[in-house]
Amino acid sequence: MNTKQHQQGLSMIELLISITLGIILMAAVLQLFVGNKQSYRTQDAQTRMQENARFAKHVLDRDIRMAGFQGCSNSTDYLPTILVNPATTAPFSNDEVVMGYESVGNTWTPSLPTSLAGRVAPGTDVVVVRKASGERAHLTADMASPAAALQVDNRINIVNNDILFVTDCENADIFRVTGASGSPFLVSHSNSGNSSNSLSKAYSSDAQVNRYESFAYYIGDTGRVNDQGNAIFALFRQDINGNNDEIADGIENMKITYGVDSTSDGAADRYLGASNVNSAALWPQVVSVNVAMLLNSIEGISPQAQAYTFNGTTVSSPGDLMLRRQMNSYIALRNRVL
Repeated sequence: MNTKQHQQGLSMIELLISITLGIILMAAVLQLFVGNKQSYRTQDAQTRMQENARFAKHVLDRDIRMAGFQGCSNSTDYLPTILVNPATTAPFSNDEVVMGYESVGNTWTPSLPTSLAGRVAPGTDVVVVRKASGERAHLTADMASPAAALQVDNRINIVNNDILFVTDCENADIFRVTGASGSPFLVSHSNSGNSSNSLSKAYSSDAQVNRYESFAYYIGDTGRVNDQGNAIFALFRQDINGNNDEIADGIENMKITYGVDSTSDGAADRYLGASNVNSAALWPQVVSVNVAMLLNSIEGISPQAQAYTFNGTTVSSPGDLMLRRQMNSYIALRNRVL
């Protein structure tokens, strides 16, 4: 007797069960893929925010910390003679080596410089630092008189119209270069670009020359948009010649307070906004700066709007899907002349 049975095919119930199991399995795989993709996008965005924060902090900290630097590490007992004409081109006093502009909506106190008008994002603060550059050249011969050209090694590539510091760590001058050429290399400082032909003294070969630097840090629109069409903001730096460099994108706000030393002990007694510091004429007493920056993920990657807190204010329902975080940096001024 033949007892073998042959498979005749799947019943409708078996087929439906197989399809259902397949759908469940595919849904689980798809959910895992979507979850992993979202996790990757979130981690990638957070990493980018962290990198942007570190770089922005590095650049800001370096320049703000050195505000008031005059070329010598211990320059705390004198201020330079300013020969640049007009002197407002290269200010360098206790009121001006670090100063800020505080925003309330579309206005700033004090008023923004003309070079920044229309560039700064509303509601964001600005800080300006002035100092000598870290790079230096050295005199290779004594000056014959205060009006004589400076003979230098020109390792910092000095060109005509540069604004320079010259210092021997006892005196300093800020002047505009009116001629730079020759071998040996001579740097002149005539009254065609200065208030006088003569520096405050005839410097000896132990003196050094640094570039004068003035940087304004601000938040501005990059002119780019993200995938959702939202404007991308960034931290910018404007130099003395009005050149604007983008430092790091994904930074949408910056609020700055200034540590005021009212007791002359070198430590901040209170932190004030630029408008209060300016109205009370306290810039000479500023010994530190607190910079708070609001960073975002640039792209809207969150499944739902993410509430955030910046500068003590909470935004519960931002109109995008970006991730955000606040970064603070407290920076002591090393070269404040008190």
